[in-house]
Amino acid sequence: MDQRLQTVLEDIHHINSINNHKRLLKEQFYEAITVYYNGGKFTANTSFIAFLDVIDNHNITVITDDNDIPVELNDVPAFKTLVLETYKTATEVYYKQYETAVANSRSVEEMLSL
Repeated sequence: MDQRLQTVLEDIHHINSINNHKRLLKEQFYEAITVYYNGGKFTANTSFIAFLDVIDNHNITVITDDNDIPVELNDVPAFKTLVLETYKTATEVYYKQYETAVANSRSVEEMLSL
């Protein structure tokens, strides 16, 4: 096989590996922001966190989960804290892992440009 073709194929393989790693990090993040509470499944994202402020202010104790199943919140402030902590922890881990992946991809890109 021509050496240039071999080099291009290796470059493509490296880029695909980097993109797959970033996709995997994103999937791990979405798993990490999943909260199970009182038989319900909730995604701790920014819109849900804002919604929790609304239900806390209006004394709403029953909401629907990600599967549209009604779930009673026995202690709204405690649930809100759980969701916030889950989101905070998952986001910090995702950030650190993503920064590492970006740094590694830059070094690979620099090597490929030689």
